Amino acid sequence: VTGSSDNEYFYVDFREYEYDLKWEFPRENLEFGKVLGSGAFGKVMNATAYGISKTGVSIQVAVKMLK
Repeated sequence: VTGSSDNEYFYVDFREYEYDLKWEFPRENLEFGKVLGSGAFGKVMNATAYGISKTGVSIQVAVKMLK
């Protein structure tokens, strides 16, 4: 966590966490829309995700795409 005036930092060592396949979602089940924002490391796009919560249901999501 970084405060705007106190310069305090909290570091996380991601090597302590195991990869969890449940956070993956197939790209072929996404329908991309417009770009919501972009920066030095990539962009964020609006998309419709089909079947992300349950089969037959679609919801709007934001997808971060790295360069």
